[in-house]
Amino acid sequence: MDNPIREVYSSDFIKIEEGPTRGIFRILFVYSNRPIINSLLKTKIIQGGTSSDTYRVLQFKASSVKSLNQFREEMKLKTGSQALPINIAAHITMTLVEQLNYLITHESHTIIGYNPDNIIVINDKKFAFLGSDSAIEIKDNMCQISYPFTKTDFYVSPELLNIKELPSYVHYKTAYFSLACLIVGVLLVDDDYYKDYLRHGKSENIMEYLNKHHIVNTKLYWLLSRCLIDDPTKRRILLL
Repeated sequence: MDNPIREVYSSDFIKIEEGPTRGIFRILFVYSNRPIINSLLKTKIIQGGTSSDTYRVLQFKASSVKSLNQFREEMKLKTGSQALPINIAAHITMTLVEQLNYLITHESHTIIGYNPDNIIVINDKKFAFLGSDSAIEIKDNMCQISYPFTKTDFYVSPELLNIKELPSYVHYKTAYFSLACLIVGVLLVDDDYYKDYLRHGKSENIMEYLNKHHIVNTKLYWLLSRCLIDDPTKRRILLL
């Protein structure tokens, strides 16, 4: 017997539904989004999925799909803390880096900024970026910022903070900084680290918080520190 279609997740650009067959999910994109869909299928973050010819619908099987914020609330019930353990934060990092590397290498696209609201969790194992409004094309290592945004739309890099007019161009590694901010956020209980960074505009303000965490000197710590460099051309992502 079929079940009613259930809305799992929605934003201005995306909706995720389950049903009418239980365990069958559909991601509905407002706009055609070949780069993002390919980054999910080709990396096998989503396995066995099929895309529509227009790259506006992605259908797949899963036992569960939830937002990153829902995942964190469930983990809080298990651990008693809003902050995620280092091993889980490292796993989130690896999955999102895999997707980002595919976008950059094979689709010539990058992500302008990460926001927890744009991350979904599949089967409690795979983490994926779905913000179709902020994946843009790379040309000569640069990407064009042509639409306005606020400091709360996503984690912004120092070069995005310095934009004075539109359109403007920034290095594609703006994504590295934003991703690192996202991961620091899941490691900490609150977002004071990001508020301090926005007040001063320097990555050292984020590192001050990270240096007080027991993550110091782990592989994840060094990965994040290499991404949290003010000069985008010097940022590097080395997989754990």
